[in-house]
Amino acid sequence: VIGTPFPRCPADEYEALACECYPEKKDEIHQLFAENDGEPSFSAVDKVGHTSGKWPMLQAESGKETTGDLLKWLLTTREHESIFRAKRDVMAFLEAVLGICEVQENVEPGEIQRLCWDRSLLTDYLAGFGESLPVQFRDVPRAPQQCQLLVEETIASIRRDTGYESLYCDRADDTENRLKLDLLAKDLPVEVERETFRFVERWELTQALEALARQDVDVVKELLPAAKSVWAGSDNATLQWAVVRSGFDYLANAEKFRAVRLSPNCSVKELVAGYVHGGSSLDAAVRLLEKSYEEYEASPESVDVNEELTEAFARMRKSLLADYRLISGIRQKTFMARLKTESWPVVGLQDNARVFDDFVAPKLQDATRAVAFIIVDGLRYELGELLAQQLQSLRPQLQPVCARMPSITSVGKATLLPSGMDVVLEKGEDGRPVPMLKGQKLAQLSNRMQYLKSVYGERFQEMSTRDFLSGNKRLSERTALLVLRNDDIDKYLEGNESGLLNKVQSTINELRRTVDRVRQATKVHFTDIVIATDHGFVLNYVPEESDVCPKPEGNWIDEHERMLLGRSAGTHPSNEIFPAAQLGISGVFAEVAVPIGLCAYAANRYYFHGGISLEEAVVPVILLQLEAPKEKESLSQAGGKVNMRAKKDRFTSVIARVYVADPNGKNEGSHPTTRQVEICISRAGDRLYKSVGCVNDNEANLVTLDGSEETEVKIRLDDAALYEGNSSESVRKVLVRALDPTSRVLIGEVRFEVELTQ
Repeated sequence: VIGTPFPRCPADEYEALACECYPEKKDEIHQLFAENDGEPSFSAVDKVGHTSGKWPMLQAESGKETTGDLLKWLLTTREHESIFRAKRDVMAFLEAVLGICEVQENVEPGEIQRLCWDRSLLTDYLAGFGESLPVQFRDVPRAPQQCQLLVEETIASIRRDTGYESLYCDRADDTENRLKLDLLAKDLPVEVERETFRFVERWELTQALEALARQDVDVVKELLPAAKSVWAGSDNATLQWAVVRSGFDYLANAEKFRAVRLSPNCSVKELVAGYVHGGSSLDAAVRLLEKSYEEYEASPESVDVNEELTEAFARMRKSLLADYRLISGIRQKTFMARLKTESWPVVGLQDNARVFDDFVAPKLQDATRAVAFIIVDGLRYELGELLAQQLQSLRPQLQPVCARMPSITSVGKATLLPSGMDVVLEKGEDGRPVPMLKGQKLAQLSNRMQYLKSVYGERFQEMSTRDFLSGNKRLSERTALLVLRNDDIDKYLEGNESGLLNKVQSTINELRRTVDRVRQATKVHFTDIVIATDHGFVLNYVPEESDVCPKPEGNWIDEHERMLLGRSAGTHPSNEIFPAAQLGISGVFAEVAVPIGLCAYAANRYYFHGGISLEEAVVPVILLQLEAPKEKESLSQAGGKVNMRAKKDRFTSVIARVYVADPNGKNEGSHPTTRQVEICISRAGDRLYKSVGCVNDNEANLVTLDGSEETEVKIRLDDAALYEGNSSESVRKVLVRALDPTSRVLIGEVRFEVELTQ
């Protein structure tokens, strides 16, 4: 047998053997051999034998069985040779499933794919109109009625698959541009609930901005799901929808604030309580709105936005900032009116001048305790709330405190010293106010630190948070009181630099890391952390020439263009004059003048403090009691490791995307297990883990994982921080870490490269 030639007789021929194998499919097999010059693949013959034989070559080349899988393969495959080899079946498939009949025999595989995409995308888009198909689309060809649902499901599955995101966007853009669909649908009252094409998402973005401008919360809420569409993946769209979400959050906060009706005769204490339990959230919401707008405008892609969209953004911003200005203005006038009959600091509330004596000094009387006293310049109350949120696993005690007047750094920090209640204001050699305590001038940092040294001697140590984090200054084993200073918020806002609101958030992240480093200190076991500040501040987001208060007549010394110290003479419209003692100011100055409104004695002031308003004068103090040192929590105790991957190895945009999944998570019906992780972004190799980005639209950087499903995390990179130090290098390596929020145990990390070009 081995020596016999093969095939030896007609029965040994390939086609005859195939017919013998599948005798009931002889007709289909003869047709298959005729269409493929007598040499179809074995897998194609098997397809005829095991199926109806409808598209055996297509099934063989694709390795797919069902109609939906075959369509998805045709749309996504890069194997054009396979399409060519199965061309006859492909043509039959196009006619049966997509209704594409008149296709030339010599058509190229690439053109076949384009036809598939055009027909599939149009079928998906037009299905959104239901039976009410617009006139201009009634003659547009679609898939046969019986196949439309299958086409919709196939397109939806490709759109949801992150692996096909770029392909889908490229193909949909190609179809939209060639067929000029945006012009065809321009005058339609779009009610489509799917973002098949980019112009639909752009329309929804514009409508959301217009709804924000007229403060229609319900319409914005209906349109927000578009922020999760495939089209929101680009830098510009991600940042634009972040503006919409922050605008929506502002309106929600404003609605809550208006719902609280204070009595016309409410006390200053009640006004402070209303601010703490709602007003400060409004300050935070408008700051985040402006921050997201700032990031959107700074995006390189923002220059490509069409004029209509640019105008919609401008109208939205103008409307919401005007609303905030109105609310805060009314709040300020009410506060000033009530303050005329009362005094500051408020009786029954914590006085900032007693923070050291009440929260620090008593602990230092116990030789077994050590306190880290973190003094932050310009930590407004809502920023204190944000910091407390990041520290929630340590059970922080956050309480409002009355800052001392004038609300400036030299006075505020002097009152944070031991016996701060005794600080008085005297005139210095230049005639300006100088805070004095027990005969010592405390206007300068060195004076204040020397005062603490005189009280606590070798038990006292001080440094900046930056030096503490970097290890430039070492802790002494004798330290019982460690004062850590951070002046970044005030410095950034005073400098009015670009991207300053993003830098404010970075400062909060640095303070979070400072607390971690205090907890991890080995030379000194710190038992307590007290975080305090000197003053708050006001942000006038759209300063105008008219935003200026005329100074009243009199003999005055101007402090920060926000408060006048001295004595009045004559009229004082737009101002309120107080006896200095009524505002808690002791010393040589008899009277105080302040603008009634939220403005300064100089025009075009974006950032100011020094006066008396809820934003400037109500500040936070955060108390943390640390547990005794214990062994570091293990990975298993922290809930186990999470899986992380980056969408790409290298990004060339300010938005990077990583995916996080909990391998131990379970999806149990409609109630999946959830787990919260903290995301930290730094340059790879930076042992200080200085923040170079944040989770987009998420100040706390806390992400909730649902079950074992991957969660997409969009990261907004701070290009200035990322390239700090050596701008000549075009590529930076980024490290993204996932931490357990409670134990701070590292539970996952991923690295990628970033290359940003001008």
